Amino acid sequence: MDRLLAEANELADYAVFISEWLREYHAARWFDASRPHAVIINGADPTMFHPRGGAEWAPGAPLRLVTHHWSDNRMKGFGVYQEIDRLIADGHLPDTEFWVIGRWPQEIRWKAARTFGPIQGTPLARLLKRCHVYVTASQWESGGMHVIEGAQCGLPVLYHVNGGGIVEVAQHAGIGFREDVRSAVLKMRERYAECRRRTFADPPSGDRMCLDYWKVIREQLRIVKNRR
Repeated sequence: MDRLLAEANELADYAVFISEWLREYHAARWFDASRPHAVIINGADPTMFHPRGGAEWAPGAPLRLVTHHWSDNRMKGFGVYQEIDRLIADGHLPDTEFWVIGRWPQEIRWKAARTFGPIQGTPLARLLKRCHVYVTASQWESGGMHVIEGAQCGLPVLYHVNGGGIVEVAQHAGIGFREDVRSAVLKMRERYAECRRRTFADPPSGDRMCLDYWKVIREQLRIVKNRR
């Protein structure tokens, strides 16, 4: 994939990266960062993924965590999700629920998690908004849509610090972890109101993404016109 992108970019007047992490990754391998480019963070459809009608956690009530993935690749963080499931089942995360939506490796046998098959669009958004906190343990991902859909629904995020471009979406309003996900969940309980407020203040935005692409395309058309 790296080789194909490098070859295609030789024909391009302008490049768009979906995260700063991805730009730096390619700049370390083949991309000349002095060439015209931009970083535009992904956004989801705001008519579906928005916080209106979402649940808000109150101390004393169960804290509901959620994750969702189309892919069942282990790098999506399924080892961490199994650990959360085990901690809940063994009583080490009391008053905590975990919802898993989508696909997962066939060998996983969930102990306490509530599971749902793959869904998308409005039905997915409705499920996400019934939860309180989004969890992503995906690592070295260029800009996963799963966390964007969760955050755009108003859910503060627990994220792996090696999440790649995911970190850029989650860090301003979420809590990162590396090995000790239990401590991160407990910290989220303490800081939930603050993290939720920050999530609402600056969520990912499908509208903003489209506007940013429109600006790039308009400018490139202007440059082409002036060349004639």
